[in-house]
Amino acid sequence: MDLNAFVDAVYRLRLTAFRFAPQNVVFGTRFSDRRSGFFIVDGFGDRQRFSRKELFARKRSRYLDDAMRRIEMRIGLPWDPMARTFSNVK
Repeated sequence: MDLNAFVDAVYRLRLTAFRFAPQNVVFGTRFSDRRSGFFIVDGFGDRQRFSRKELFARKRSRYLDDAMRRIEMRIGLPWDPMARTFSNVK
């Protein structure tokens, strides 16, 4: 799974990641089926049963957009928030 496929899955699955940050996204190989790709590494479970962030899709999307901008600054690939993709511009 490439980086943009990972980003697409994050938005499509409507993940709520409270501490979604560059250091929580890693590239590796899954042990069970030896597939390589990007993975989110963080704690398990929610801090509370129902989060206000889970109830508001627009706020969740803005939170993920902010996380992608932080990843952009870390990895140096331009982030396009409208297309929700990273560009491999050298």
